[in-house]
Amino acid sequence: IEDFANVSCVPCASSNKIIEQLTNNTFGRNKLVAIKYPTNFPSPVDPFYLANGPDCNARMGYYNILFAPTTIVDGNLRPASTDSNDIKNKIYSELAKVPQFILDVNASIHGSNYTIDISVNVKDINNIDFSKLVLHTVVTETNFEFATPPGSNGETKFYDVMRKMLPSNQGESLSAINQVGIYIFQRQLTLNSAWIQSNINPVVFIQNKDTK
Repeated sequence: IEDFANVSCVPCASSNKIIEQLTNNTFGRNKLVAIKYPTNFPSPVDPFYLANGPDCNARMGYYNILFAPTTIVDGNLRPASTDSNDIKNKIYSELAKVPQFILDVNASIHGSNYTIDISVNVKDINNIDFSKLVLHTVVTETNFEFATPPGSNGETKFYDVMRKMLPSNQGESLSAINQVGIYIFQRQLTLNSAWIQSNINPVVFIQNKDTK
């Protein structure tokens, strides 16, 4: 799930609770992961947006996000963000598909250095144009809690907030791949001292640039 939200968006409080429940309980994080991209509307001073506006803007521009909340499943399905059944049904439909890629992701921290090792196992190349595929790596922070709400919707705890996209918000082209097999990638980042290291997670996905 990629979700676009703002600390002063009233319905975002409901959609955030739904997504947190789905990722942590209904499906579990072995089946479902979330990335929360902060928006600069309705409040332009969302602290998460201000922390990394360029990456937020890139994803908002890619999907042409016009309002918050907006929820996107696997890059092309847009359930109603406050309808848990609609979101669940779209997740189930995606989980029923046979994957053509298997991603194995491992992260390690040494001091302030964060390293993400990625193994892309290409299982099936039928009907795939690799020139259109991009590998995205996103660093998220979860269980982020404020003493008082940072916005006007009353929320104080936030999950799976996008902190940084690697190697950039454009991702990395997979155009060099032309056969089944295992391909290795690595990402490195110096962690921001304000981030809680135990709450940092990597999320990696492959996206067709023509599908959204």
